[in-house]
Amino acid sequence: MLWASQQKPSVTQLWQESWTAGPYGSRWMPLTSALGYSTFISAKKILSDSGLFIFKPDKSIQDGRETASWMVKNLHGSRMKEFWRKLIPKISNQMLKNKNQILKNENQMLGIQR
Repeated sequence: MLWASQQKPSVTQLWQESWTAGPYGSRWMPLTSALGYSTFISAKKILSDSGLFIFKPDKSIQDGRETASWMVKNLHGSRMKEFWRKLIPKISNQMLKNKNQILKNENQMLGIQR
């Protein structure tokens, strides 16, 4: 995704890890991340605020010890039709604006005024 590639490397990495964990969306999936704790928390906040993923801690007890991990839910996976229904008109409008701006710039360079 273009947006993710324009973020800090830690955000891009967590986006990739989160997407890998659950590319389809619609359910909670276990997340494995190579990021350190504070870097993970910072990147998680950016991805959560963007509306692309949501995260929740998952605590379990194994061999009498509490283990903490993270779960992720992909809000823009291929099964999340509502996300894409909302996004397509936004993309179409932005593409139209970009096209109009390009035409305006070309006309100005050629000395054509409308």
